[in-house]
Amino acid sequence: MPKPDMTLGVNVNVTGTLNGSTLTASATYSQATSNPPSTGVVASNGDIDLNQMTDPNHQFSNETDITFMLSGTITDGNGNSYNVVFPDTVDQAVTISQKGGGGHGQLAPSLVSTSSLLIDDTNNDGQDYSYCLTIEPNMISADGIPTCPLDPNIVNR
Repeated sequence: MPKPDMTLGVNVNVTGTLNGSTLTASATYSQATSNPPSTGVVASNGDIDLNQMTDPNHQFSNETDITFMLSGTITDGNGNSYNVVFPDTVDQAVTISQKGGGGHGQLAPSLVSTSSLLIDDTNNDGQDYSYCLTIEPNMISADGIPTCPLDPNIVNR
């Protein structure tokens, strides 16, 4: 019987301002639950070090399901607040690049909801990746909805 994947939750708390069509945002990241329980996997800047996932009894595969959960608001110049969400398609919501060149390699992203994104990482190539989440305010606009990139790294085992 195959071993289950490891799981990692990443909280992404965003604050931002909307000035006309310009969105400026920043995020703080924190580690949510993980299985197996591990600490120090997610840095406050969003970098993820999968070497910190501990499996002393070798009950899990090296594959890791990483779920990003958005929270926070974006405020416009009129004082209106909008919840932060991912764009409608996974290709707009995240860009993944292998360090030193190459595509998203073994990382397969999917949108779970407007505030949750999953990256399925087979985690067996020892490569490091950068990921760029793109966020937007949950609003309707005739002029298009502005987006803002957030840009941390993933270190594989």
